[in-house]
Amino acid sequence: MNTTENIRTAREVLKKVLEGPCDFYREKYTREHVDAFAIAEGVGHWDSLPFLTRSDIQRVPFWNRLFTSADEIDLIRVTSGTSGMGILPVPRTQRYPRGEIFDKSYLKRKNFKRAATFSGAQCLYAGMFRDLLGIDLLQLDPGNTPVSNALLAEYMPEVILGFPYTITAMLPHLSQRVIDSIKMVILFGEYCSPSQLQLMRKAFYGAEVVSEYASVESQTTLAGPCPRIIREKKWWVHPYPRYALFELVHLDSGVTITEEGILGELIVTVLRPTVFPLIRYKTGDSARIVKRMCDCEIGSPAFSIDGRIHIDRLRIPRGELHAGEIDRTLSTLNKSFACDSLTLRYAESLQGGKVLLPKVTAMLWWDDSKIDSHRLASLIAETLYVNPSMTYADGVKKGFYLPLSVEKTEKQEGTKKRVRIIKDSV
Repeated sequence: MNTTENIRTAREVLKKVLEGPCDFYREKYTREHVDAFAIAEGVGHWDSLPFLTRSDIQRVPFWNRLFTSADEIDLIRVTSGTSGMGILPVPRTQRYPRGEIFDKSYLKRKNFKRAATFSGAQCLYAGMFRDLLGIDLLQLDPGNTPVSNALLAEYMPEVILGFPYTITAMLPHLSQRVIDSIKMVILFGEYCSPSQLQLMRKAFYGAEVVSEYASVESQTTLAGPCPRIIREKKWWVHPYPRYALFELVHLDSGVTITEEGILGELIVTVLRPTVFPLIRYKTGDSARIVKRMCDCEIGSPAFSIDGRIHIDRLRIPRGELHAGEIDRTLSTLNKSFACDSLTLRYAESLQGGKVLLPKVTAMLWWDDSKIDSHRLASLIAETLYVNPSMTYADGVKKGFYLPLSVEKTEKQEGTKKRVRIIKDSV
């Protein structure tokens, strides 16, 4: 799936890291008894190199994992901890330019002049937006709605950039005049559920809503939207080959996945210079290969990013629950579901005093009074696959699970409510 050139570049990055001023990777590979120098020289297989995990990084203070001088650090960002593994400070520097801005072909060809962002990190690169794309970038504070609204009304941006939850929360406060001025919405930084995407496409009618894939740890944008898929209103991304090497591995075994459609964990190697290089980093994001070689003008593999593994996935007997799968099911059944407020509650109930059977409740809000919760529960169970050959409804028929139920909850307004799974104690 990855080209020979990508792998060669990744080996060159590994060699520079091993020969660099920081002992982090040398010590890691020594502890794990891996000859990383041989792999860097092309002797060993790339996928025999151990994964880098978030906990690996958290164990070492950031000043002991710098591959540049501390004097060059311009900013320390902190991850939000959505992986379920706590926050992580990530130092950054503007010494390494955001070259991926050059790859924003979907943005350059539109000839936009004004953009607004709710992200402080994007604001750091306002000069590059102006110099490379000819776009002025306005920084907004999502915590100060009145001021942000006043600035937007005066500025009238053509492009808006931000986290999905931030833009979703700001939507009710935007005037129709501002909404009508926006021709493109660029989302980044976290998983965007199909319902959030649907909501924004409905609100910003006529605007293109696209996604970039990035992470605080990587210090860069790693993937951009597929041009063909923008037009088809789907949700795929292409890795930027000059900045990242993407791998997909099985969620449990860690074996490399090269087939289309199989859910796995996304592994990233950052190929551009950064303060702390990521080599075979376990992102904590679940993804799929949707096209091994896309037929768009980019002509590289296309991926779908499906959610956060540690908060959106739960192993159950004979399969697993994945909140994103139910979210997609709901979005195809009815357009009125507020799926971004979905919670899956998993419990085990003692039957006949002998057997513990799983019980799943999908808790969500909807505004259509004609929807019958029992019929909805049946539809979800019939389309929810817990493994490639069995739906939840099949499992109920075979006596593996108790029937799925649906519970209507209160509507959530303006909050960061992630798709998630809650497991009740027995």
